[in-house]
Amino acid sequence: MFDVVRINNSSVVINVTRTNRLNFLNIEMLHLQVKKLMNSYCRSVLLNLENVSFIDSKAFEGLLRINEIALQNAVRFKCFNVSQELKELFELINNDNTIEIGDRSDIDINYFVEV
Repeated sequence: MFDVVRINNSSVVINVTRTNRLNFLNIEMLHLQVKKLMNSYCRSVLLNLENVSFIDSKAFEGLLRINEIALQNAVRFKCFNVSQELKELFELINNDNTIEIGDRSDIDINYFVEV
C-alpha cells in the first residue's frame, strides 16, 4: 500500500500504491510507517499522492496528526503530486496551511532534502 524510497540517509519519499484512496482503513498504516521512519533518524518525508483521488475525513485527520508528530520531531513532512481536486479539499480542511502541499510543477526534491 505504501512504498518507501530512501533518497539519502535522512530523506524518504513514500509512494501510495495499489490504491487511489486514503481512508480510515489505511491511514493508520501510513502513520505507523512514518513514525518508524522518524525513529530511524529520517528528517524529511515526502508523501507522493500522485495516484490518490480520494481522501476521507479520517485520513485528513491522520495526515494532520502525522504532520504534528513530524513537527514535534523536527521532521519536514510534505504531500506532493496533489491533484487540483484534492488541493481544494486541503484548502478547506487545512485552512491554517499546517501541511505543506504541492504538485509536480512546484516540488524540487533536491531542495526538500537539503533543507
